[in-house]
Amino acid sequence: MSRDEREQTNQSGVWLHKHSCHWWTNGHRFRLQPPQPSEPNDGWTGKSVVLYEVRALGITIDPAEVPKHQRCPTSYGWPAYRTTETAHGRLRSTLIDAFGATCPTCRTNPATDIDHDHFTGLVRGLLCQYCNSWVDRCLHLSGCPFAEYLTNPPATRLRLRYPQRRALRGGEKARIARIGINPYPTTATSQYLYTPEQLLQALSHNPRVPGY
Repeated sequence: MSRDEREQTNQSGVWLHKHSCHWWTNGHRFRLQPPQPSEPNDGWTGKSVVLYEVRALGITIDPAEVPKHQRCPTSYGWPAYRTTETAHGRLRSTLIDAFGATCPTCRTNPATDIDHDHFTGLVRGLLCQYCNSWVDRCLHLSGCPFAEYLTNPPATRLRLRYPQRRALRGGEKARIARIGINPYPTTATSQYLYTPEQLLQALSHNPRVPGY
């Protein structure tokens, strides 16, 4: 939408929003992203666009207090949702109070996603959505913001544990099979069974985890 169009709609108290959705299909299956270059691609891509109006209610509220389901899906840069009603909300507030509201790796975007070690359950920090998706793929030992973050996670000294939920997933069961012990918390106690030191000892002595 052009600037003139935005100003025109703002004068009447109504904002026109445009939401686009890209998709791929072969006539039998639908997915948001097309197949990778290494995968068979016998389909085609499409795009759907929805226009809708949003009217301001005249209510002023801190953006950090707006629940995710009430946030505009086409607007980026929302701050982390801070609430005392959920374990994740309380944890985000603790991390923001300790380290600020900006992602520590890109130092640009709002820090919104709780990053944690999936073996120990210890929280490493609060990252933006993009960095949280890519940080564990970093292969560098140094000289990279991701590497520096992983080497010295800012939240380590706080010893915070990620709020656990549900039964074990398939990937977690595979990790248990590889290292020979269960590092995840039980559903009943939500307490992790092993310390990071015990996990390192298990990894170093277990022949089923070469180079893990």
